[in-house]
Amino acid sequence: MSVPPTQSADERNANRRVGLLRLAIFGLGTVAIWCGVLPNLANIPSQKRYLERLDEAGIDASAMFYTELPPDRFLDVRPQKGASSSPPASANASLAELAPAVDPAAPLSR
Repeated sequence: MSVPPTQSADERNANRRVGLLRLAIFGLGTVAIWCGVLPNLANIPSQKRYLERLDEAGIDASAMFYTELPPDRFLDVRPQKGASSSPPASANASLAELAPAVDPAAPLSR
């Protein structure tokens, strides 16, 4: 059995430089997307309308947890003037009403 040749110090340094370069490129790409692309998404007309609706409803979009909000808050349509401002009945339904009844003592089937 032969022993594989070990890398020289120069090869290890070259590999280390390549790894650091890849890390730097990935980091710069992440920063470019986070600081450049994502903030500009708020300028898209549909996103502007969505953010305005959230502001009107008093919802802080930067601290929004979807499970804490009723589903009608995410509708992409506004009620017409003169129409009822109450949400649809399905938006007020509880999870127990929407999910089928489950017996916790019943064995799980596969």
